[in-house]
Amino acid sequence: MAIFLLARDSIRFLSLRQNDEPTAIRLLLGAAVLGSLLYSYLFVWNSRMLSTFPLVYILWGYLLWELHVTTDARGYNRVSTRLPFGVTVFAMLVILSFCKVQNYSGSISTRAPETHLVDHPLLRGIHVYHTQVEDIKNMMALISIDPEATMIPMSESTTMGFLSGKSNPTYYRLFTTELGGRGEPDRLIHAIEHYCIDHFVARKSQFISGGGPGSDLHLYAPRVRQHLIDHYRVDRLGKNFVLLSRNSICQN
Repeated sequence: MAIFLLARDSIRFLSLRQNDEPTAIRLLLGAAVLGSLLYSYLFVWNSRMLSTFPLVYILWGYLLWELHVTTDARGYNRVSTRLPFGVTVFAMLVILSFCKVQNYSGSISTRAPETHLVDHPLLRGIHVYHTQVEDIKNMMALISIDPEATMIPMSESTTMGFLSGKSNPTYYRLFTTELGGRGEPDRLIHAIEHYCIDHFVARKSQFISGGGPGSDLHLYAPRVRQHLIDHYRVDRLGKNFVLLSRNSICQN
């Protein structure tokens, strides 16, 4: 919705006939909404995005108001009063149709998957989604062989790294943003070999097809991904994650 309105109002604003203040306001609002959503996705991923909600609501209000004004101006009086309401109800039904976890605003509870308790000192009394139980148990079994092993949690797997209890001698913990700077992939590879990292835990989709949503290491750090494939064994933990274990001599 934000992209559509931003594109439409950009065309209107660039047109001499439509270069007016309301169009400029909508254009700025659409840009603010899109920027806020992108920021929330990168830095507050899978968490609360309360700072974005007011902008989205205002933009949604603009859209409904335009539907009302446009249909009313064409003489569709009944449609002009009912269409905004109908569009809102339809949007709510679409959202609820794919919501399967607790809504992050904390105000709406939707369908939640089955949960289980896991025998883990850091998860006492905490119910874990059943799709993650296998990943956690298998990871703990594999890494228990070497109590002194080191581990780096990759993108979208920082919780798994925390549960492992393994030390991470580097400052790399969230590959998506940490590898954006010039030369960072080379520095990461150097750190991996310098500290002779024993394990990585990552989203399954980073190295194996499937495994749910996750960032694509092949797109933003292909050299790092290839280095890991060349020097580590990839073990599937469960439905969501994989464990990488070093199978070569360190190059430090």
